[in-house]
Amino acid sequence: MKINQTVLAIAILVIFFGPIGISKAAGAWQTTGGGGEHQSAEQGDSGHEMGGMRDGPGQGRGRDLLISGRTTFKQIISQGVSKEDIEAAIKMKIPDTSKVIRDFCDDNKLAFHDVRTSIEQLVAVAKKP
Repeated sequence: MKINQTVLAIAILVIFFGPIGISKAAGAWQTTGGGGEHQSAEQGDSGHEMGGMRDGPGQGRGRDLLISGRTTFKQIISQGVSKEDIEAAIKMKIPDTSKVIRDFCDDNKLAFHDVRTSIEQLVAVAKKP
């Protein structure tokens, strides 16, 4: 039995990309960040994803706030921490507050874990009544 090359090519495309297309149409396909019905749980007032910052006790080694690799300095500032306080904590100037914290750490050869811990402490102080 011989299969036409065109039919074979179409069958391969359907087999590989069909499920992706169906998943995208159903809102279940995620390539980065949130997607589908879970996206709204991490959106701020502007409707944009909050970069992995989640409030809640008991999440992530006992911290009150999780800062992920997608969190920006601007999101930290929106939590009530001043740019000057962040700069003092990390001992460096922040040229662009829209920069992702992990990228800033990588660019300046800083340990993300240490910077994250310092910033989380600042956010915790800023959130206290």
